[in-house]
Amino acid sequence: MKTQNHRTHKILDKHPVFGSILATGIFVALFFIIMSLSDAVFETFLPEDLCSGPAILTAFIVTNLLFMWWFRGETRGLCIGGDIRGAAVVAALYVAYWIISVALGIIISGDRYGLPKLADINNAVGAGFMEEMMIRGFILMLLFRKKRTPRMIIISMIVTSVIFALLHATNLLMGADPGATVMQVASSAATGFCFAMLYGCSGNILPAAVMHTLHDIIAFSELDATEGGVMVAGVDAGSWVNLLLCYILALICFFYLKREDVMKRTIDIWNKKWS
Repeated sequence: MKTQNHRTHKILDKHPVFGSILATGIFVALFFIIMSLSDAVFETFLPEDLCSGPAILTAFIVTNLLFMWWFRGETRGLCIGGDIRGAAVVAALYVAYWIISVALGIIISGDRYGLPKLADINNAVGAGFMEEMMIRGFILMLLFRKKRTPRMIIISMIVTSVIFALLHATNLLMGADPGATVMQVASSAATGFCFAMLYGCSGNILPAAVMHTLHDIIAFSELDATEGGVMVAGVDAGSWVNLLLCYILALICFFYLKREDVMKRTIDIWNKKWS
């Protein structure tokens, strides 16, 4: 039987961190190029406000295939391999957070929720799959290529969470409320760690992308709170309660990850993902 030849990656092998940053930049650029081309195609037969979701999903699939091809012989990519069951506990904790957060928001601040609009679902799918692919998918995948120690796994997850949080500050450029944006940045650092856990503990980016999408759908379903995918409502008591809940969730996930059996299982998953 013919064995599959491994492609050599001199920069990544000699300088893992720098190489990971460089490779991430290259794949992110490819992602945006494919997304733009796909968006132009979908605009020919879909309403303009519904094109971004399908375009991002197309870029998600194609870029993942390119990643698998580039690292052929070493990995099966971001979506194949791993063990999705490894994300089950974190996903259950996240669902509990949603239930408690929404219930307290209704009780404390009188938040109102409605059925999400099709455009909001489109925006949520786009954000969930694009942000997870770029911020956690490539970075964590590449950082874990050569070094998979408990310290490396925790630090990498925290770093991607900070990047994810700071990314939300750009919502100010789209007219988001300043106070709400600060709260969103702070809470995103915590929820970002949970998304990193979903990916890290399963070795598959899909659980994080799906949960991120559902998170945004719920957020967009809050009436008078968002507009065009950005926060327009001000800060109230419910915002502070939600922030506290986010960090309680992140702390629980953090201590769960530090359990010896969980960390060992996570490292085993990544050892198998990178041959």
